[in-house]
Amino acid sequence: MTWQVNFTITDGSGTASRLTVHFNDNLPIADLTEAAQALATLIDAVTEGAVTNIGAVLQVALPGGLASADANSAVERGARFIFTTAGVPRASFRIPTFADTKVTPNSDVVNTADSDVVALTNALISGIATSGITATMQNYLGDDVTALSSARKAHYRQRG
Repeated sequence: MTWQVNFTITDGSGTASRLTVHFNDNLPIADLTEAAQALATLIDAVTEGAVTNIGAVLQVALPGGLASADANSAVERGARFIFTTAGVPRASFRIPTFADTKVTPNSDVVNTADSDVVALTNALISGIATSGITATMQNYLGDDVTALSSARKAHYRQRG
């Protein structure tokens, strides 16, 4: 697995594009940061746009036992979960291909009493125990998630 480092480059009209570079996964965060910043300087020297963001994602091996995609699934059909946090703003994410069986019939509301939905939301609110510390979901400011505010279908139109 690798670190995935994303560089956002914005042009003169404000349109952004992303460049992705992979680095070895044994780099500590401090060294990854240093390498990404050095590469941003090198990218800046060869572009007419502006490097406006750098982000890093560690590629992680998938656990065994995950399901294959249902033949009728579509990434455009999903559900958005919104959580309150200890501060402001809220935290949210959209799950693509969300199962219709997990939605309250004749509505666009996720069935928050469904055992799989309860397990997911409880893990995000209470945290996920690891061998080191508990991993907690937070908003981008670092405020812990405290409760599920809403969960609804969030479908997008297919592009192209």
